[in-house]
Amino acid sequence: MTKKPTMPKKGSPKSKKAVSDQHSSSISDAQSSPASRKARSSLSRSKSSKLQDSSIRKPVPKRKYRGGHQMMIVGNKAFKISNKIFREIKKLQISTNNLIPKLPFSKLVYEILSQYASLAPRIQRRALHALQEAAENYLVGFFADSYSCSLHARRSTLLPRDMGLLQYLRHE
Repeated sequence: MTKKPTMPKKGSPKSKKAVSDQHSSSISDAQSSPASRKARSSLSRSKSSKLQDSSIRKPVPKRKYRGGHQMMIVGNKAFKISNKIFREIKKLQISTNNLIPKLPFSKLVYEILSQYASLAPRIQRRALHALQEAAENYLVGFFADSYSCSLHARRSTLLPRDMGLLQYLRHE
C-alpha cells in the first residue's frame, strides 16, 4: 500500500506561509505588465546563454571595409590600403597612357643604339612609340608574374628573388 501524502492542517503556520506566498505571487503576476515578465524571462535566458557563449566562440567573418579603410585580401591575410594609394591604383588601371615618360625612354633608346651604330642614330617617332609600348607591356607582365611568385610563397612583398625565379623559369 502506498501512503497518501498528508496535507498540512489548515491552522498550521507552514500552510499559512505557503498560501500567502502563492497569493502574493499570483497578485504580482496579475499586476505586472507583459513587458516586465518578458524582461524577467530574457534575463534568465541571457544568464544561461552567457555561460554557453563563453565556451563556444564563433569565427568573425572578414569584412572588406574596416575602420574606413579598403582592405586588400591576399591569401588569408588582410592589409589596409590608404585612400590615396587606392585612388592612384584605380587611376593607373583605368588610364591607357604610357607609364614611362617619353623623354627618358627616348634617351635610353638613343644610348643603346649609339653602342651598336657608328653614326648618330636616327629613329622615327612611331617606331619609338612602338618600342615604348612593347617595353611597358613586357614590364607589366613581368611584374605581374613576379608578384604571383611572391603570393605563391605566401608573401605580399615582391622581392628580387621572385624576379630571379621568374627569369629562370622563362629561360631569360
